[in-house]
Amino acid sequence: DIVSSRGSFPENISKKLGATLCMGFTFVKSNEYTAKLWAEIAAQMAKQPNPDDQKEVNSVLNNHNLRYAVRPIYVGSTEYSTGHFTLHEHDYGVTLLPHASFRRICDQEKVGDVKSSVVAHCLSHQKVGKSKISMAET
Repeated sequence: DIVSSRGSFPENISKKLGATLCMGFTFVKSNEYTAKLWAEIAAQMAKQPNPDDQKEVNSVLNNHNLRYAVRPIYVGSTEYSTGHFTLHEHDYGVTLLPHASFRRICDQEKVGDVKSSVVAHCLSHQKVGKSKISMAET
């Protein structure tokens, strides 16, 4: 139902589960169940004075007991991580993409690793909470 690159925000959920969904690179299957889920997320965001999509999506999934078969890791992962939670009588599937191919952390010293990525959605260290999207050069 949901496929996403990996993140570490919100920190409390990342510490609990091992990684979070990064909303900068996410696919959501369009069906009646995900529409209900997104309505719940939108309602939660509407209650917040400074809503953050990544915080609210991960909080809602955590509140519905998202669990992975194997605890995911954030940076350095080379395998897909699949988790599940049940809501609205539907078993939702969540897949985290491997960080090695769908990067959020792009070390300047390891440019070759970034260039071999499928997607490089590099976290900017200029300002906390802000990101800079870049594409790996071929």
